[in-house]
Amino acid sequence: MENIIMLEASGNYTIFHVRNQKKHLYAKCINTFEESLKTEGFLRVHRGFIINPDYILDYDEGSSLISMKYDLKVVVSRRKKVNLRAEVL
Repeated sequence: MENIIMLEASGNYTIFHVRNQKKHLYAKCINTFEESLKTEGFLRVHRGFIINPDYILDYDEGSSLISMKYDLKVVVSRRKKVNLRAEVL
């Protein structure tokens, strides 16, 4: 779990971004992984992204953009902004 940086939805597939900068494609929706990762501390910040907060470098509230390690960027949805501030920042 500590090697997973984030999950990215791609239609009915999920792309796992891992620490060695490789991507793994799974033929399952991102929703399939959400509950099990939530117990590990992962956050759903957008309909298309689940992130590991350990890899967050910076959060720009103005542009709703999270900068993560390994040059990954994630957009935070409007509805998730409030929860993100409470949980992480």
